[in-house]
Amino acid sequence: MASSRAKSVCDVWSPFMWLFEPFVENRLPRFNQKPKNAALDKTLMKNRRRLLITFVVLLAFSMLALGQAKKSHTRPEKARDPVCGIMVEKDPQLAAEYKGKTYYFCSKADREKFKQNPQKYVKDK
Repeated sequence: MASSRAKSVCDVWSPFMWLFEPFVENRLPRFNQKPKNAALDKTLMKNRRRLLITFVVLLAFSMLALGQAKKSHTRPEKARDPVCGIMVEKDPQLAAEYKGKTYYFCSKADREKFKQNPQKYVKDK
């Protein structure tokens, strides 16, 4: 009974075993047989290794390209907050206008400071 179960497991995994055969020390009995032609066996091992390496490299590059494609979304425009000097996204809710120019802020507190004394924060050119 145990031998028939081992045989069925072997039959199920046999299509994929050629990939893992070079890396498994305790192979299933049918894979322990000595090759009839050692040169042919080495050639097959090299071809399997090349195929596996090629597959891994292609998979890595495709994952890299997929990651780059996700990052290519458009970024919101940024402006410098005149009060604290940091770069902020252009949010109309945190904006104030002075002499026809719109200024953007990181917080409502900075916007209120600017509205109280805009000449202090705006450099005239």
